[in-house]
Amino acid sequence: MTTKVSGGIMPDFETEEFRRWLNEGNAEEERRRKEAAEAAEREAELEALYDHIEATFTPYLHKEAAAVNSTSRIKPADKTIFEQFRKYCARWSPPLSPLPAHPAAVAAFLTSELTRGASLFMKRRAAISRVHQAVSLPDPTRDVLCEALVRLVKNSNQKG
Repeated sequence: MTTKVSGGIMPDFETEEFRRWLNEGNAEEERRRKEAAEAAEREAELEALYDHIEATFTPYLHKEAAAVNSTSRIKPADKTIFEQFRKYCARWSPPLSPLPAHPAAVAAFLTSELTRGASLFMKRRAAISRVHQAVSLPDPTRDVLCEALVRLVKNSNQKG
């Protein structure tokens, strides 16, 4: 867009070129708003569908859901351990993401106090696992790196 300079730095608002540029900007903004509204509508439709599916299954799953909740519910100790994990991740430069966590970050945290014993190692692993499952994120402790560490810790514990 060229500007007509008439003693200042402002464009000539009366030109066809300026009006076209302004209309293109308005059209682009309208397109973005429309796309966002359509995406929100699709998301609402999906959420309603998921709610319907869940409501269909729920009456038949009370006992099973209670069993799952008892093992996957975040416990107060899990919150404490996860807060320790979060602080551990923040110490790195750049900071590591605690949620979702990368298996390498989990492995580093789990082994950072391994001298305190296998029991603490396993409690920490279970807490990080439960937190990820509770918020519907992939469980980083199921990665081969973490699983191999678990085997190593268990084998070392059995030998010692």
